[in-house]
Order: sequence, then C-alpha cells, then structure tokens
Amino acid sequence: MNVPIKPGQPLGLFGNLPIDEERITIPPGGTLLLFTDGLNEASDMDGIEFGYEALAVSLSSGRRKRAQRICEHLWDVIHVYGQGMPQDDDFTAVVIKRLIIK
Repeated sequence: MNVPIKPGQPLGLFGNLPIDEERITIPPGGTLLLFTDGLNEASDMDGIEFGYEALAVSLSSGRRKRAQRICEHLWDVIHVYGQGMPQDDDFTAVVIKRLIIK
C-alpha cells in the first residue's frame, strides 16, 4: 500500500497555521517511511535528483531489515548515488515497522 504524497506545510516556519491530519493503518509486516525532501532530492554529479521511484526501490529492497538498518541503508544508497558529492540539503528518515504477531 502506498500512501498518497501530498504537498505539506513546512513545520516551524510560521505560527498558528492549521496542520493537516491523516490517519493510516500500517498492515501487519508493513513499513512506513517518513522523510524530508532532502532524501528524494539528493542529486548525483550531473544534478539529477534521486527521486521517488528510486526511493521506493531502495525501500523495497531493504523492507525485511530492521527499521534502524533501513535508515542506514537509505543513507548508504544516497551516499553512493551522490558519488561523495556534498548535498544541498540535509535529510531525515523515520522508519516505523509493524510486526507480524502470530
């Protein structure tokens, strides 16, 4: 299941702005990735952004790993993609996994 990507409100820049609320259910064995734009907008030496599709492939390839290792995997993938070039933006990734209880 993919959660639709919607434009968001920058947090902490302005006071008293309404904040959207969304409610989702992570299915048993599912993974939720929350990330800032620095992750998908990381670029290679030619300035080509990593993008959502590459992000989805990277997440899918590591989906059986623990949440911490998925974050480390994403960091490694971006480092390799950027060929060691400094990035224009920082990125934050939070991975939440729902266990399968038998």
